[in-house]
Amino acid sequence: MKKAFFLICLTITFILFFSCTHKIEPESADSVLLEVVLKGKNYDDLTLGIKDFGLPQGMNRVFYVKGKKQNKNHWVFEIPDSVNNRALSFKLLPIPLDEKTKTTSEITFRAIVGGDTLSTESFIYDKNMSLIEATFIRQSEYELPIGIIDNESGSEEVTIQSDEFFVDLKNYPQTELEAAMHHIDFGIYHNKELNKDKYEKDLARVLNLASKYSYSKYLLAQLAYYNVSYGDKDDLNRIYRTFTNTQDEEVSFYNNILKKYLEFNPQSFSFENVELENSLTGKKEKIIANPDKYNLIVFSASWCKWCHKAIPLLKEIYEKKREEIDLIYITIDEEKYMDYWRKLLEKESIPWRSLSLLYDEHGIAKNYGLYGIPYMMLISPDGEGQIFNVYTEEDKKELYKLLEAK
Repeated sequence: MKKAFFLICLTITFILFFSCTHKIEPESADSVLLEVVLKGKNYDDLTLGIKDFGLPQGMNRVFYVKGKKQNKNHWVFEIPDSVNNRALSFKLLPIPLDEKTKTTSEITFRAIVGGDTLSTESFIYDKNMSLIEATFIRQSEYELPIGIIDNESGSEEVTIQSDEFFVDLKNYPQTELEAAMHHIDFGIYHNKELNKDKYEKDLARVLNLASKYSYSKYLLAQLAYYNVSYGDKDDLNRIYRTFTNTQDEEVSFYNNILKKYLEFNPQSFSFENVELENSLTGKKEKIIANPDKYNLIVFSASWCKWCHKAIPLLKEIYEKKREEIDLIYITIDEEKYMDYWRKLLEKESIPWRSLSLLYDEHGIAKNYGLYGIPYMMLISPDGEGQIFNVYTEEDKKELYKLLEAK
């Protein structure tokens, strides 16, 4: 009897041991797994929102990966390599954005380091940290303006419910989560020309973080995404060269963006005449239809009031110089807001062609330094381009002078 009882106990122990230590494998060879254990709060659903590099700042597409619940606190996410290798950031979302109610919920990780409280809701995949464990602290709520607007009503706000979880960074040294906790400090916030002292302090702080977390894919991604905000390319290059992971295959996407930007000359560059989708017909067509003329490419969007203010000036150029120059709109509106853009074209009776940068498969935004709108490029008949923004009467006169000199 004792022997039988012993064998039963041994069998149960054996089963429990292997059920607890069983390693979860991805279903696809071209994907990675992220495991999250959230103690103290149960969720019926949990989604991983993965922000793609996509378009200029503020205009990203987001991929959603549904979590698979292993038990009440344990979640697993399978992330395709094609998404992971060009991600800007991850967020855990108990409730993804509801477009009708403009509400969402997200998970914020908090940690205490040296007496300071650090926090982040954004992070990125780390092959050395495929499991994150955290404990629920509290729930908070705040509102955040978003750039999606009705042309008459102005900016809208999203209500964000934040579930805050404590994570012990001692368990995750030299990881992407630790680096992400410092991402707010990883930026230049002062103009070098207007406030050199504060700029230099910003730069010293960023260089220090780049040195401390020189392995970080997350910080390198942030550097690539906000590259134009650094102003001085020499300083940007100093920061870039501080990273030690630039030869790694998994960061090749960010490397290419940074290298192209550092080599990009806004006053003289070769323009690649790729195909984009026509905003009205949905058909693919070359950006420049008549390469024998000058072409002014104007990046805009339905929600950009500064772009709309330029319309009268652009119409004047079109009417007076249409024999010498073509105008082309490229909207950076997301697909779900394209109706706003089409209504704007109709309302303003826009006579020139309009294309869409949806998903930016050709990397136009990053290749040509597009970081905000309005933004304009002038392409000459020989295929050479330059950034040529026409916002004022003086800008228009400069354009006319250039056209007359050809």
